[in-house]
Amino acid sequence: MDPQPLPTNVSVKEAKVIAVAKLLEGHYGENWRLDEGLDFFTNIELRQPEEADANIEDVPDLQCETVEELDALSV
Repeated sequence: MDPQPLPTNVSVKEAKVIAVAKLLEGHYGENWRLDEGLDFFTNIELRQPEEADANIEDVPDLQCETVEELDALSV
């Protein structure tokens, strides 16, 4: 079986990419990018910003609203 990777359609902020790269370097060493098992992270790190912007839609930030707490279950 040879599974094919799914395309990543979510933009990742640069600060998050840097944080993950530092984490991987701390855990796997300076050459973590050469580890084939970590290709997913390498590919995200190497993606061009234009590609990331082209793959996402503008999604508004969602706001949580408070809901009145009920004492009994209603159906």
